[in-house]
Amino acid sequence: MIGLLKSRLPFFSSLIIAWIILTATSLSGVEFTEVAVPVHSFALNVFFINYTFMADGIFVLAALAVYYFYFKKRKESLNLLFAFLFCEIIVQAIKNMYDLQGLQFYFESGQYLFPNKAEFEQPFFSGHTAVAFSMITMMVFSYRNKWMQYLLLPAGLLMAYSRMYLGLHSLQDITLASFVGSITGLLSFYVLNCPFAENAIDKKIEAGNILPPVRMQPA
Repeated sequence: MIGLLKSRLPFFSSLIIAWIILTATSLSGVEFTEVAVPVHSFALNVFFINYTFMADGIFVLAALAVYYFYFKKRKESLNLLFAFLFCEIIVQAIKNMYDLQGLQFYFESGQYLFPNKAEFEQPFFSGHTAVAFSMITMMVFSYRNKWMQYLLLPAGLLMAYSRMYLGLHSLQDITLASFVGSITGLLSFYVLNCPFAENAIDKKIEAGNILPPVRMQPA
């Protein structure tokens, strides 16, 4: 596990730097409208409305089905499915534990408007951001190409930003969600590749409790 983390150092070092910047900005008292782009355009609206949907549960499950059946990436898709489900359980537990409700946002001439400041007094966890960071963390372990590591983190940060751009979450919301999502991604990978599970199977084979896997002998 440590060796894999070292080989993915560009991603995780950049992730830690991003967390530091987000946390420092959140604690500095910067207004939400100063962090997000206050000017919305039709093109940006269309882009972020569709981009943010990529972290929706329906889209994720449909994409994983295509990845599994069409591209035949069965191990990778199952790993991503486990990370998604584990993250969703954590997200729903947090929301139900604190009875968090979604923020209200408004339309005017096809433009999203930010909710008023009072609506940010109640913290609200960003499930889309958590799912995005959980998935990209799992994907980092699935791809050996280092360039992919540099692409995945900006994709996750853009997903987090889309939630603020659309007026659905505050900076604090996406900061906490990105942390929780990354941790669930790490735990998911560890559970699926836990060395203790392999050792337990080997011990059961040695004790005669289970039969070893059958190997085909050459004719």
